[in-house]
Amino acid sequence: MNRLTIASIILLLLSHASRGQVINFSRLNTSNGLTGNNAQSITIDKNGFLWVGTNDGLNVYDGYTVTSFVKEKYPEMASDMVLHLVNDSHNRTWMGTFAGASWVDENRTFHRVVLKDSITKFRCPTIFETATYGVVLHTGKGEYYFDSTAGKWKELDWVPPLIKKGNFIDAEPLDRDKIIFVVDSLVAILDYAKRQIIFQQSFDLPLSVCPASDTTLAVGLKAGQVAIVSIHSGKTIANYQLVNQLGGKTINTYLTEVRRAANGDLLVATDFAGLIIIDNKGNITGHTHDPLNPGAISANNTYRSFAGKKGEIIVGTQASGVNMANIFNKPAVYTRIFSDEKGSLYDNFITRIVEEGDGVFWVGANDRLIRWDKKNNRSTFYHYYKQSPDGIRPLEIKALCKDQSGRLWLNAAGDGLCFFDKKTGQFVKVRPDTTQGKAAATPYIYDLLTLTDGSIWVGSGYGVYSIQPSTMKVTGYVEHPLLKTLNGKLVISLFEDKDHRIWIGTHGTGVYCYDKQNNKLGHFGTQEGLAGETVYGFIQDNTGSVYAATAHGLTIISPDSKLRTYNRKNGLRYERCEALLKDEEGNVWISNNKSLVKFNPSTQQLTHFEENSGLSIDGFRPNAALHASNGEMLWGSESGINYFFSAKLVITPSLLQVSVYAMDTNDTMQYFGANKYFALPHSHNDITFHYTAINLNGSRNIEYQYKLEGYDKEWHSGTDVREARYPALPAGNYTFHVKASIDHVHWTAANNEISLYIVPPFWQRWWFIGVMVVALALIIHALYWMRLKQVREKEKIKSEYNQKIAEIEMKALRAQMNPHFIFNCLNSINRYIVKSDHATASLYLTRFSKLIRLILDNSNSKNVLLSNELEALRIYIEMESLRFNNKFTYNIILDKEVGVDILEVPPLMIQPYVENAIWHGLLHKEASGHLAIHISMLDDNMLQCVIEDDGVGREKAKEYKSKSATTKKSLGMKLTEDRISILNKHHSPNASITIVDLVAPDGEAAGTRVVLKIPV
Repeated sequence: MNRLTIASIILLLLSHASRGQVINFSRLNTSNGLTGNNAQSITIDKNGFLWVGTNDGLNVYDGYTVTSFVKEKYPEMASDMVLHLVNDSHNRTWMGTFAGASWVDENRTFHRVVLKDSITKFRCPTIFETATYGVVLHTGKGEYYFDSTAGKWKELDWVPPLIKKGNFIDAEPLDRDKIIFVVDSLVAILDYAKRQIIFQQSFDLPLSVCPASDTTLAVGLKAGQVAIVSIHSGKTIANYQLVNQLGGKTINTYLTEVRRAANGDLLVATDFAGLIIIDNKGNITGHTHDPLNPGAISANNTYRSFAGKKGEIIVGTQASGVNMANIFNKPAVYTRIFSDEKGSLYDNFITRIVEEGDGVFWVGANDRLIRWDKKNNRSTFYHYYKQSPDGIRPLEIKALCKDQSGRLWLNAAGDGLCFFDKKTGQFVKVRPDTTQGKAAATPYIYDLLTLTDGSIWVGSGYGVYSIQPSTMKVTGYVEHPLLKTLNGKLVISLFEDKDHRIWIGTHGTGVYCYDKQNNKLGHFGTQEGLAGETVYGFIQDNTGSVYAATAHGLTIISPDSKLRTYNRKNGLRYERCEALLKDEEGNVWISNNKSLVKFNPSTQQLTHFEENSGLSIDGFRPNAALHASNGEMLWGSESGINYFFSAKLVITPSLLQVSVYAMDTNDTMQYFGANKYFALPHSHNDITFHYTAINLNGSRNIEYQYKLEGYDKEWHSGTDVREARYPALPAGNYTFHVKASIDHVHWTAANNEISLYIVPPFWQRWWFIGVMVVALALIIHALYWMRLKQVREKEKIKSEYNQKIAEIEMKALRAQMNPHFIFNCLNSINRYIVKSDHATASLYLTRFSKLIRLILDNSNSKNVLLSNELEALRIYIEMESLRFNNKFTYNIILDKEVGVDILEVPPLMIQPYVENAIWHGLLHKEASGHLAIHISMLDDNMLQCVIEDDGVGREKAKEYKSKSATTKKSLGMKLTEDRISILNKHHSPNASITIVDLVAPDGEAAGTRVVLKIPV
């Protein structure tokens, strides 16, 4: 390369270093939790976590917080002084130190490297991964790889001596099996697959090397040069001499490391010149520390420049921590502090911005008017003072505009209208015209607008008025047919559209649109669909629609007066809208106290920009915005100004990496990186999941949604809430899911899922439940049978008791019947004796004694044979026939199937009915009568006895008052019915008695039939 080319590159650096890409850095240091500010080594793992090694320990940053590791707490760490970090394909993080090497698995567990079965202390300046050998340790004792078959570290004894024993300076992978080394004054490429050096070249004090492309190397030299060298030819294609200014002199820049960014740019860390970027077109940009710019790099003595695969730029400094940015992002520029030639500073809020021209702007501020030379970042301050009872005090610039002659008009809080004399630097007050109404008389002014006709409209606390700058003539509208509607209303924003209609925003009463040409005044409030009644500003898009920024959202008013509103429900992250601008592409930009939003009218898509875009974290001010003549947009914030060209503001939300990285179970933290399955006892069911969306520029205002599948029915949401606790999970299977979003539209799911099984306690397991069910069934069965036995025994006792009671009752009844027979028989014997009929009395007495013997024999038995019962019945009938002089005849008929010597019946059951037939039926008949008794079997268990007489019948007997069929029954009949009732309580089928009155063909009574059914 000739000297002219090199000189051109040097001149390019000197004259254009400030014109390259703007990079907004976020910072990380000991105040954020780093163990030290000397960042010696850097890597990013597969889940996006940033690992930083310092002289005092190892650190992991998740976009929010830093977790630190020191040897005192983690003995398997080789040392707290970390020389090198690398993350391998298995997501293990390796650390090389002066005292050995260690690696950290995904569970955040440290493992110590042991060489030759016992060596743990050795110098390990670098570690890299190859396709052939896996992870290779470059140590002071040679190079080692892990032999998984042998389970130990083995030395690569074929490595050339110049690599193995040379003074190691730097190393960087070229591809999966080729590593570039800087040793002594050599740059060499070692191919681990072929086991040979494929490139070797000497340089003058080389300090660092990296691939510049697939075929070239970027070699950093101590003299401040970056040489681009062809791998194939070894020739230098380009040579960049890096210089900087020090004390007004141009000096060479000493570099410390060169690395290639994801977009192909070269990142050059230096001793005291900050970070230098050489893009692929050869343009050089220096990024140095600026104490007035919070987005600048934290220090100029940079030590490490790490390039991530997704565009991350991580710059480690010697004493000021870590700086983080992304090469693909093109953020806004942020000027936070304004300074004048006297060294005075201003770092407070901005109220208005007006363009002067040629890169100069007038800025309204908290206590002054600022003339800001943006190109040179030089400011001049003009304080606005007012005499008050408390003394002189500065006033806030509330409103600011420039008339068509270039003169500035403004209002300082509560001090009326004035203009600024640029020659004298004085503020000249305009005397208020009290004849034009309250709007023109009040000193409280909130907005100023220069119309295309040259007049200035003023929005005040009592309406609107106008002034002609050339004549100072004030026009009030207190009597105007249309504009008098605004009298007494607080007007805070004014805007003229391309049809020269004036849009008027008020505080609390909505929007008014004054169409002077058509003599119309329109009004839009919340009833018409306006988002809110307080309107901060307006803008008109290319279709003619007017946008109104309100306290409760954005409203778009179409040319045909149709309204469409945007708020939290349909895309806005924050409802408050305070300033509006339209860019060169026709997009409408909205600011509020949190962020900027770009609205595309064609697609109706909303894009949010926040701190990651290099914007102020303090938010923006109402109506403090300007679209400059060169297309640049300027936004006044609570602290300084942001400015950018909208087409160049590029932020990639896809950089978000979401990961579930830890789980806390009953105060025991477990780390992991990939998908994980846990089986936990039921006593460990207090679960907290820890997750993060890693954005190394600072993870703020990120919306998370999480759900524990198997427990949650809906997704839970939260902003920057990075843990989910489930204090009492029941036994079962669960899977934890989480996703995150920057814009609430595009969601990124976590790269891992956590599956969980809470083991049920033994009393909830199937075998225990089965045993318990069987045991319970057995217990129930045993209780059932015990109860059944008790019931049966109780019923048996009760039955026996009832039976005994029945027997006693039967005995009592029989005991009552026996005297009844005896009484009747003794009466008959007595009558025969009285009649001196001794023969009959003797016969009667003989039969009576026989009958008494049978009755006495049967009285002690519950049942008697039917033959004995019929024998007693026959004797009784013969005695009655004898007694009544054979006044009736009788016969007893037995069916063949009746087993008289087998069947048993209750004693004296038939006799009372036979007695009743004789006494009350046959004796009252004038002629002799007949008594018929028919014994038969209705079935195997039922005996039927039919007692039939041909006496006078029951009705005739009633007349004789010998038989009381309806009022009083004989004692024998009564006792027999009671006995039948007792029998029916204990026998089935039941005994029954049926009495039938017999009637002759002539209708006269022909006797009585009694049907007695006795169970046997």
